[in-house]
Amino acid sequence: MLSSIYLFFRKEPHYFQGLCAILVFYGFYFFVAGSFHKSAPRSSKEITAFQTAEKKWNKDMEREEAFRDFTEKKPVLASLFQIMTAFFFFAFTAGIILDGFFLYKRSFRRDLTGSLSPPVNQAWPFSVLFKVIILYMLWGIVLSVLMGLFQPLFPKVFTDNFYMIFHTLALHIITLGYMVKFVTQQGNGWRDLGIRIPAVREVFREIGVGLTGYFGVLPLFAVTVSIILAVSSLIHYEPPPHPLMTVFLEERRAPFLLGMSLLLGTVIGPIFEEIFFRGFCYPVLRNRWGKFWAMALSATFFAGIHGSGFVFWPIFVLGVALAYLYEKRRSLIASVTLHIVHNTLFITYFFLVRQIVGDRGV
Repeated sequence: MLSSIYLFFRKEPHYFQGLCAILVFYGFYFFVAGSFHKSAPRSSKEITAFQTAEKKWNKDMEREEAFRDFTEKKPVLASLFQIMTAFFFFAFTAGIILDGFFLYKRSFRRDLTGSLSPPVNQAWPFSVLFKVIILYMLWGIVLSVLMGLFQPLFPKVFTDNFYMIFHTLALHIITLGYMVKFVTQQGNGWRDLGIRIPAVREVFREIGVGLTGYFGVLPLFAVTVSIILAVSSLIHYEPPPHPLMTVFLEERRAPFLLGMSLLLGTVIGPIFEEIFFRGFCYPVLRNRWGKFWAMALSATFFAGIHGSGFVFWPIFVLGVALAYLYEKRRSLIASVTLHIVHNTLFITYFFLVRQIVGDRGV
């Protein structure tokens, strides 16, 4: 692999120059600029208030009569909370049953994992993946610098959250353009990225497979999260909030920004990530190392982009399930469905919790 990278840089030295620029930028950021910013990470009053209110809610619920009092005070929120809790319990139970069928019933496994269509020729080389990653990081730096220069001109008009959302959307569009460009240069089409829409009847079947897959992976995801929370509690570690959660709390009085954040979290983000991680990265890794390692490596890449430490492992489990679905279905419809359902449910749960603890200081 190292020899392949060396030959790639010899053949296309401008990418080596780009990699050097990335290393210089992040070296300066962490070792030079970081020395001027020794303070703790930014934590807004909205985030602090929410975390405090949530802890108070959890402590209050330890009393035997607490939920009854809450039900009398907030019957609608209490009902929604009970419905959401019942849904997750049903989904968890259904997932265990589905996992049992998947492991022990061959016909069920065959129906779920049967390919939608014959394998396509996804033969772009590792160098193409390397190019897109370098360009992704370079454009991330360029956009950050441009917005850093632009923001002081309109400090009261555009918030940090606005720039974060704009940066993410712009980077998605630019990266998608590079993926299509390089894949088509290899003799493939943009549909070979998994963006293939079959007949309407098959679309609904793929959506059903995606929903089934989500129920199946939910028990593994939930168990992983439970272990992480238990370990975090033991060592008194509190993971930092997800950037989108920060936007949801800080921009609740900005409808447009809140709406864009929701769209990014529930639709745009999942679609782009499935095209990038499953449709684009996975075939490269599969061609080089085979299915098993491709699933593990693409899931590692997927989880690493989303966070480190304890957050890594639940997302890794989700990444393996998404890669497995794409391997079996040959289309992104099922994996996109699973991804959208997962994000939507957890964002909905977050908003419900925010409403429940809202009268406690948020």
